[in-house]
Amino acid sequence: MALETGTTIAELSRLDPLHTDEISVQDDHTRLIKNVLKDQFPGAGGDGFAAPITATETEMNSLVGVTSPIQLQLETIAADAASDSAVNAAAIVVNTDDIVANDADIAVNASGIAVNAGGIADNVIDIASNLASIESIQAKLFPAGTKMPFFQAACPIGWTIDNTATNHMMAISGVGGTVAGTRDPIVVPDHEHTTGDHVLTEAEMPSHNHESGIANHLDNRFGEVTGATLSESIERSNQDDDEFPLSSTEGSDAAHNHGVTSTVTGGDILHAKFIVCTRD
Repeated sequence: MALETGTTIAELSRLDPLHTDEISVQDDHTRLIKNVLKDQFPGAGGDGFAAPITATETEMNSLVGVTSPIQLQLETIAADAASDSAVNAAAIVVNTDDIVANDADIAVNASGIAVNAGGIADNVIDIASNLASIESIQAKLFPAGTKMPFFQAACPIGWTIDNTATNHMMAISGVGGTVAGTRDPIVVPDHEHTTGDHVLTEAEMPSHNHESGIANHLDNRFGEVTGATLSESIERSNQDDDEFPLSSTEGSDAAHNHGVTSTVTGGDILHAKFIVCTRD
């Protein structure tokens, strides 16, 4: 077959030379391979690498994706870093000046804090003195063990809750300090008032009189009462063993009532809750 041609490794055929090619063309194939290798790997002198390549396959594959000379890229990075360093150095100088100024302010503030601390210490001493005075006054006004009601949720400082009189009404008495009673004074149950039956006694009856038929009886018995007094007529009647006529009787001693019934609706009476505290 004819001699193959090419300038790159990709153009070389894996099948050439054939075993049927004449021996006289073998040197042509050898020269073609050399030329392609020198053109593909010219090296610094243009005639092929002057030194052996010692980089491994992995190291060489690490260059995948590099689109510009690595040295140029490194120089650019170095220049950018130098520029940033200069800017940072200038900023550091400015910050140093600020730190110095802040140190001066801190010194001034520290001096002010020291002055304020002295004032606070004096105030603490005054407060402690005032508290001692207040405690002394309270001890004179309210000796230990004094009990007082307070319209609030908790006892003041220096007082302790006393639950002895819980849910008791306050009563003014000549002797205090005790509790009594068993019923809750705040909640009133529903209840009813009714007047019971009563039988009048003779003493409870009002003064009164009754009409009598005595005169008619005497008229019927003796005719008209003439020339004689009523007492004489009665006398004669008694002498004749006649019973003296009495007035009629009414009533059956039954009890009676006045029909008074009242209903009271109970409930929780409006009230204010106090606590009792004992002076410590």
